Amino acid sequence: MSNLYVVSTPIGNLGDLSKRAIDTFAQVGLIVAEDTRVTKKILSHLKIQTPLLSFNDHNAIDRIPEILNHLLNYDIALTTDAGTPGVSDPGNLLVDAIRSQGHSIISIPGPSAVTSAISICPFSIKRFLFLGFPNKNTKDNLDLIKQSDLIESHTIFFESPLRILGFLKTINDTSPNRLVFIAREITKIHEETFTGTAEECIKYLKTPKGEFTIILNPIKVDKISNHKDLIKIIHKLHMDGLKTKEIAREISTISHITSGEAYKLILDNLKGS
Repeated sequence: MSNLYVVSTPIGNLGDLSKRAIDTFAQVGLIVAEDTRVTKKILSHLKIQTPLLSFNDHNAIDRIPEILNHLLNYDIALTTDAGTPGVSDPGNLLVDAIRSQGHSIISIPGPSAVTSAISICPFSIKRFLFLGFPNKNTKDNLDLIKQSDLIESHTIFFESPLRILGFLKTINDTSPNRLVFIAREITKIHEETFTGTAEECIKYLKTPKGEFTIILNPIKVDKISNHKDLIKIIHKLHMDGLKTKEIAREISTISHITSGEAYKLILDNLKGS
């Protein structure tokens, strides 16, 4: 059986491309890329002539059968415009389809805006919730941030220069004392960071340019006593892949019930899940 190599690419600095990624691009029979123009620049710099095939939000469903057919004959590499495939792009759809056919999926790790931002962030981050680009539904974003606050988890977003000021205004309107860390253009020439309240971030950015990674420091919130709210969080944590004991620990932390009571509440509400 052939292999699919999920290859991470630089998020701004070509020098961050690993030797293993370079070797993989040279050895596979096809490179499936989010934008072939972006990946072609990397290949041209490396003098690698492996064929390219586009795979993005617009053509993913139609491309999967074609890619599966190619995989019968040779190994394939999957790459995105920057960073790791499957994070804020449809790469996971392809991975799932290929795994179902019995092929091996091999990760070629590399640069990540998320872990890079965490590494230079002044907050003490023991756990975090990565949400990619904020949902257009502001209430959904605020609900997720509130859930993160309840379990004392940092929340990480990506944001574009066109929307970041609006996003920061929402944060300022709901939690003006919350500290926010912003990393702009990570690994690029104009890389910079800033830490402050949302209002201070807005004043600092003025006319935003580039791509942003935002880390929200959790704020202290009142514990939940409403069982309906707890049940919603139980289902959310279950969908996120947490085990029953882990969910019980989180529920006990954010509510007024013991771990034993939380465990029973979880079992009663996840029957058949």
